[in-house]
Amino acid sequence: MNFGISFMINTAIAVSLIACGVLLLRGKGGFLLAGWNTASEAERAKYNKKALFTFSGWMVIVVAVLAACIPFASFFADEHGNLFPLLAVIILICAIPLAGVVYINVSKRFRATNEENCE
Repeated sequence: MNFGISFMINTAIAVSLIACGVLLLRGKGGFLLAGWNTASEAERAKYNKKALFTFSGWMVIVVAVLAACIPFASFFADEHGNLFPLLAVIILICAIPLAGVVYINVSKRFRATNEENCE
């Protein structure tokens, strides 16, 4: 694929992901998190909403930056025959969300305490 077209597509994806990340960082992007809307109020009360949204927002922004790096890594692979940067970026794009979901589910950082109201 042409570098310019690849760059434009990945830039559009990265900008969209950054917008989603900013929504989460501002605490307004609950609809972007799977299961948040369908969870009952009692289930939502178990989580620290601010910490959950902030962590998820930063995770999305990091993935957006990596998505913006794909055309450059692909160009480097085409020109120099070295696939390592492209493979590294793709693996990180897959690994960061997986590791983030595991961390969210295992860490006590995202559990609400009795004295804080996270809504």
